[in-house]
Amino acid sequence: MAPLETLEQKFDSRFDSFERSISDLTAAVQDGFMKVDVRFDRLEGRVDRLEGSVGALHEGLENVKDRVGALEEGVVKLTSRVEDMAETLDSVADMVSDHEDRITKVESK
Repeated sequence: MAPLETLEQKFDSRFDSFERSISDLTAAVQDGFMKVDVRFDRLEGRVDRLEGSVGALHEGLENVKDRVGALEEGVVKLTSRVEDMAETLDSVADMVSDHEDRITKVESK
């Protein structure tokens, strides 16, 4: 019977070693998954912050567009006023020139 007991001991020893290997492998896989979960959580936090930043940038860009639109309207109005003033100045210059001519004629008589 000694050989049978030796076989059982060898089997038990190998089975225990196999169980420890499976247990170690399972623990390593679980540890790996936990690390992946932690990394995904960090990544999710970064993505959330980036989404917030992009949203703020979009809002800022919309504000800039609104301001540029208002500035364009102001430039159009200002251009119109400057053109009106130029026409008025041309009319005044023509009047001054006409008065000069009249005064010169009166003085030369």
